[in-house]
Amino acid sequence: MLLRILTIDDNKTITDMISEYLNSCGHSCVVSNDGREGLSLILKQPFDAILLDLTMPKFSGFDIIESLVQTGKIKGQKILVFSADDVKEDEIKKLKAKGVYGSIHKTTDMNTIEKTIRSMVDKSSL
Repeated sequence: MLLRILTIDDNKTITDMISEYLNSCGHSCVVSNDGREGLSLILKQPFDAILLDLTMPKFSGFDIIESLVQTGKIKGQKILVFSADDVKEDEIKKLKAKGVYGSIHKTTDMNTIEKTIRSMVDKSSL
């Protein structure tokens, strides 16, 4: 199944690597290296899944999630947060309560990231 995936991370090397891998799996991956631009993309067009870095300068993944919650646009979004830092369990619980699917560590191999995205989309379409 072809998925349309948005990857938001301020590290261009990471977004290039993820995009290249997901595209090679047959998906369509759109990339943003800026939090505000990423939010704008979410609001303008539908994505099957969003891979979101939490720790970005100026406008973080937390800011994106909060903006989506405040506007009511979090509903229907399939967001998988990822970060190089360990995200505390209580933070994950709070994010899940807001509508985030889950989290994954940036050091996770590409195959596992792709499988987790597929699983998230499959579960949400039931």
